[in-house]
Amino acid sequence: MRKVAWLALLVQFCYCGGRTSFSPRLDPESRFALAQQYMESRNYVKAEQEFKRLIFEHPGSDLVDDAQYYLAECYFLDEEYDLAILEYTFLIDNYRGSPYLDRAYFKIGLSYYNLSRPYYLDQTSTTKALDEIDLFLAKYPQSEYKDSALTVREKCLEKLAKKDFEAANLYMKLNKHTAARVYFQAIVEDYPGTHISEEALYFIGLSYEKEGDVTSAREAYQRVISNCKDEHIVSQATAKLEKLRE
Repeated sequence: MRKVAWLALLVQFCYCGGRTSFSPRLDPESRFALAQQYMESRNYVKAEQEFKRLIFEHPGSDLVDDAQYYLAECYFLDEEYDLAILEYTFLIDNYRGSPYLDRAYFKIGLSYYNLSRPYYLDQTSTTKALDEIDLFLAKYPQSEYKDSALTVREKCLEKLAKKDFEAANLYMKLNKHTAARVYFQAIVEDYPGTHISEEALYFIGLSYEKEGDVTSAREAYQRVISNCKDEHIVSQATAKLEKLRE
């Protein structure tokens, strides 16, 4: 009997991670309320433990998908984005009728964005974030999180465009204007509507000007004036165009 009791105690200790005092078995509602209290007080580790216990002890409860979503939220709020992505994905794969699905899809994209590195480093997470946000927008075009998703999408595009812009600008500095223009044109086509695409359009004109192709330079600067929203860039293009007309 003593050996059985010791094993039971060991199992409970392992389950709780040895980090908190043992709590009694609670009904789903009480367990959920306890987990939310921990979450609201930003004690995310204890909140995670309680949400996990609810899922484990009451798999048939109506609160299971709630617990699964808020488990993912705890990881997200604690900036453990890799774990958050796993838990949001588990919710999507296993609770197809959950009212939290659109939020889960959006938060996966946002988590990848939060994992993304500065623009001059590898942009795998940024690309993944963009893919996930596009998936969310396609699946839930009327979601209340649409505007937030569009903001994240714009940030992803700006970061990716900026990385390409730096590569193009390097060619400009090396006086390889034709090669630079290929990059700048790709930015205009791949990232329309971004601030970087407007800069790229201006630099297309500049590359032509440096090559002595005045006609093409004028056309490019005119496109800047006609299509760009950034007043500073438009002002620069206007000054260049006026100078070329002299």
